[in-house]
Amino acid sequence: MAVLLAILSTPVADRWLSCVLQRLLTRVTGLEARDYAGLLHLSDHWMVGEIHIREGDWIADRALREMDLPGEGVLVLGIHRRTGHWIGAPGPATCLRPGDTAVLYGPRDVLDDVDDRRGGGAGEASRAQARARFSRTLEEQACRDSPQ
Repeated sequence: MAVLLAILSTPVADRWLSCVLQRLLTRVTGLEARDYAGLLHLSDHWMVGEIHIREGDWIADRALREMDLPGEGVLVLGIHRRTGHWIGAPGPATCLRPGDTAVLYGPRDVLDDVDDRRGGGAGEASRAQARARFSRTLEEQACRDSPQ
């Protein structure tokens, strides 16, 4: 039993079982299964998370364009309005309001920072630090990707 468990916990077995399960789900139920964690390369560093917008948050009552979250490495995937309405792939003019829940994709530390960020000067300083960190990350990635 231990040997079987060890074999089934390998990456090769995981890929094979995922493929078999996806085919069975599609054939039997018509459901399409996707490995979103693999697709988005979710790991300890990158994640999809929710933040609840509160009164006084840096993010409250501001348009997405104004916040420029992509400059920090964060994408807004959608917004659950407090009314129950869902906005998928919101545009730059969309405002986040207190009571909303934003679904974000980005580095874990930045999502935590955005969630904790308060309005005012401290929030803007935190934003500037996050933008500088992400800029360095982009430079490091460019160096790794460039031919030597």
